[in-house]
Amino acid sequence: MKNYFKGMIAFCVSGMMALALTAPVFADQTDAKAYITKEFDMPVGTKIPDAGTTFTFDMSAVKKDGGNYAKTISQKSITFTDTDTKRIIDVNGAGNDHKIYRYLKSTPLLSTEEVNQFKADGPGVYEFTINETLGNEEPKETEDQTNHLKTTTKMTYSRAEYKAIVYVKKDNTNNNYISDIKVTKEKDDQGNTVTNGDAKKVNPSKPDDNIPGSGGLRFVNTYLKEIQDTSTENPDPVTPKADNPTDPNEARDKIFSVGKIITGDLADQNQKFAFTVKVTAPALANVSSKQYSAKIVTADGTQDGETLTFTDGVAQTVSLNHGEKLVFTDLYVGTAFEAQETDRDTFYTSTTYARLNGGIPAQKSKERELVTGNVSEGTDTVVVVNTRNSNSPTGIFVNNLPYILIVLGVLAGFVGYIAAKRKSEER
Repeated sequence: MKNYFKGMIAFCVSGMMALALTAPVFADQTDAKAYITKEFDMPVGTKIPDAGTTFTFDMSAVKKDGGNYAKTISQKSITFTDTDTKRIIDVNGAGNDHKIYRYLKSTPLLSTEEVNQFKADGPGVYEFTINETLGNEEPKETEDQTNHLKTTTKMTYSRAEYKAIVYVKKDNTNNNYISDIKVTKEKDDQGNTVTNGDAKKVNPSKPDDNIPGSGGLRFVNTYLKEIQDTSTENPDPVTPKADNPTDPNEARDKIFSVGKIITGDLADQNQKFAFTVKVTAPALANVSSKQYSAKIVTADGTQDGETLTFTDGVAQTVSLNHGEKLVFTDLYVGTAFEAQETDRDTFYTSTTYARLNGGIPAQKSKERELVTGNVSEGTDTVVVVNTRNSNSPTGIFVNNLPYILIVLGVLAGFVGYIAAKRKSEER
């Protein structure tokens, strides 16, 4: 009897398990999602225009199961403003000229209405391509007549193309749902056909730092700015001050400059000090051996010597005396710079100052420190102050000797007078 009941129990359990395996699943199926991601890169220091920048994406005609499909997918758009979150990326860890601002945003590939339309039109395979709307890539020039600065901007659009395949199936309750959205990369950002199978596969999710390859349905755009000083007249004279070496109101500072101030009661303001200066265009500019103009401008606003030429990425030595500045007249925003005083005169104490992006002046070092950075859309200046003062007097200075002799003479005469008077009284 016991064996009989054991057999019945085993039979019932087996039957229940079989029913569980074959029973329909009544949970709602979640529609698969995909996102278009826009990556917007520019050299560090570059600002997005105040009005913002909008990118749009076009969808081709949709095919269902290889045939024509009457419905269309709307154009999508993504807008960036300067207040959006950005990251500073050191591309390949290659230095300041490879530092960029990177903006990332995503938008759904399909709107809620389009998802519902696919489901309403029944199971099948829907296919279409996605491209970015190309804008004007010609350099655009704007002139600031007040400050005599010309800005040239250049936008590079993505020529990438992606193919999306949307699968609509029926679930166990006979309702339609989007089971999957597969995306392949057909062309890269330069418009070249992608043939490698692994390179074609992308993950069309939102970007996520914790998921490698996420945000794969991505269009990459770059943005560059170049600033040129167009003034034809000398700047207003200035009085260099050791207590305000990076005066933000100085007319000579427009893009990037390197200056010298010599101060102290023993200082020789005609003495020249050597500086090593190097400028390197941002890697996004994709230039090599480009040349830049610079000039040495005195405190009274006149140019000292001929215009200098700097080659991209090549350090050059210049010599400056009191009140002079090396002033660059054309540079990309984001240009990496290096500046350092290289002369060592033990009679002088050196202090290096920097004011970057028109901000608050900062004392960089009490030495001849190497200052590095990136040219901004504000003014960037590096100034080294050399000070030579006399020590506290412990002896007689020659220039005071005549006065000392006069005082001593008066004292000697007075002492002589007293002595003579006493002798006459003793008699």
